[in-house]
Amino acid sequence: MKFSLIICGYNEEENLNLCIKSCLNLNYDKKSYEIIYVDNNSKDNSIKTAKKYPIKVFLEKKQGASEARNKGIKESKGEILVFLDADIKLTKDYLTNMEAEFNDPSVGAAGGKVLPLKKSWISNYLGVSLLEKYPRFKKNRYVRNMPSCNLAVRKKVLDKGGNFKEKFDVGEISIPRSEDKELCERIRKKSYKILYNSKAIIFHKNRSNFKDLFRVWIKGARSRLFVIKNTNKDFFSQVFRYNLPILLTIFALVLLVIKWELFLGLILLILIISFSLSIKSFLETGLFFQSFFIKPWMDILSLLIINLSVLYYRLK
Repeated sequence: MKFSLIICGYNEEENLNLCIKSCLNLNYDKKSYEIIYVDNNSKDNSIKTAKKYPIKVFLEKKQGASEARNKGIKESKGEILVFLDADIKLTKDYLTNMEAEFNDPSVGAAGGKVLPLKKSWISNYLGVSLLEKYPRFKKNRYVRNMPSCNLAVRKKVLDKGGNFKEKFDVGEISIPRSEDKELCERIRKKSYKILYNSKAIIFHKNRSNFKDLFRVWIKGARSRLFVIKNTNKDFFSQVFRYNLPILLTIFALVLLVIKWELFLGLILLILIISFSLSIKSFLETGLFFQSFFIKPWMDILSLLIINLSVLYYRLK
C-alpha cells in the first residue's frame, strides 16, 4: 500500500465529516491508500462519527497528539504516512501531487500549502506570521520542517529515526522544536531532505478572529517556556529566555526620556527590520496586503504578548 492517511483528533465531532469525506473522495486509486482515525479520548461523538465511514478507527487512551499519531503509525500499512489534523479538507489531487515528490529517494518527508477554511484577516495573516507557521509559499522548496497538519513521512524513515516524541508539552502554538519540528530535525539528521510542495494543498480550520489568536499566544507561552528550559539552540527561545522584546521596549522608553533623537533612531531600525521581513514574506508567498499591512504590527504585537506571558509563567 502506498499511503496511510492518519487523522488524529480530540472532540472533533463537528469537523470529522468534512475531513473524512475529503479523504475518501481523492482522485487516487482507492486500493493504494488507507484512512486511519485515531481518537484521543474524546468526550463527544467523534468515534461514532468516524465509524460511519469505511475507514479504520482506533482509540488511544494516552493523552497527547504524539501518542495518538504513534498509535496511527503502529496500525498503518502504507509506505508513506500522511499526518492530518481532523479540522482539515484535502484537495482532490492531494495524493497525486504528494506522490510525485517521493520519487526522489533523498526526500524523507514532505508537506504542502496550508490555506484557511474560513478566510479573515487573522487567518490570512497566519500565512506570513513570524511565529505561527502555516506555509503558503508560491514555489516548491526544501524546508527545515513542516507542520503536522499537513506532513507526509516515509515509514522507513520513522523506523530508523523513531516516532513522534511523546510527553512533549507543546500547548496550542506552533513553535520550533515542538513534536513535529523535533521529528523533522531527526529526519534531517538522517541526511534526508524535507520538501514543501505548493500543489499539495489542504484547507485548515485556522484561528479566524483576534480573540482566539490572542488566547493561543497566551496559552502557547507555556510551550515557549518548555522550549526555553530544554534547549539553548532555538533563536526564538533565546529571544524569550532573555526577555528581549520587553527589554527593548523599556530601552526605547528610556531613550524617549533621555534623548528623543535616539528613540526615533531605534524605531527607524525596528521599522527597517520589519519592512525587510515583509519584503521576504511577499517574495515567498505573493501575499501583498498581509505581508506589508498586517504582518509588521502583528508580529511586533505577538512578540510582546508572548514574551509577557512567558515572563508571567516563569515567575508564577
